[in-house]
Amino acid sequence: MTVRETYMKDYLITDCRKKELVQFCRNADNEDLIMILQAAIQSNSGLASKLFITLTEGCGYDKICTFASVPARKTDYQAYLRKALKILNDMLLLKNMPADFPAEKI
Repeated sequence: MTVRETYMKDYLITDCRKKELVQFCRNADNEDLIMILQAAIQSNSGLASKLFITLTEGCGYDKICTFASVPARKTDYQAYLRKALKILNDMLLLKNMPADFPAEKI
């Protein structure tokens, strides 16, 4: 399945969790902003700066296109945005793992 064909449900992220991730991005500061930028870079390094603006400021593709050149079509941009949210979700899950993960070996 291509990135363009992959949606949040394919990443096993619910609508509720997506809203939580978006809210996290809007309220982020310091090290959280670095984590968001890393997720954007991993999603697509060529679009990372624009994805970062969308994630943290809420500016959509159309608005960004009014002041910057975006080297992707809207559908592709939105697909990489979804991928960035998936990567960020994974990072947050790993960050919150207990120190003794994985479980004790028998």
